[in-house]
Amino acid sequence: MKREKEDKPAKVTLERLRHHFKSVYRLADDQVETMVLSSARSLNISLASLFEALDNDIDLSEISRVGHSIKGLLLNMGEQQWAELARELETSAASGLDINYRKLVDEINKGVEDILKV
Repeated sequence: MKREKEDKPAKVTLERLRHHFKSVYRLADDQVETMVLSSARSLNISLASLFEALDNDIDLSEISRVGHSIKGLLLNMGEQQWAELARELETSAASGLDINYRKLVDEINKGVEDILKV
């Protein structure tokens, strides 16, 4: 199922992420900050892997694998709509579809950019 352009999720914010970790996982403030840092580190590593795969003649198996990983990260962060974009990335690559993967990865990257800066 293809999403419509107006369905683009709101950017992930530090405030919303902290609130999610605190309310859903019932973490103390120091634990919340540890989770924020861990999420930022994991997203940075995964997105770097995606950009590398895109730069190396579109390695679809790597894009699918890392898309799956990012989907899980985003679900743990309480970002179901962003996880859906990562799922689209994962399943499209796994199926070998000829889509604009860079555009989709750029969109995810822009959506989480505030978290990447932590």
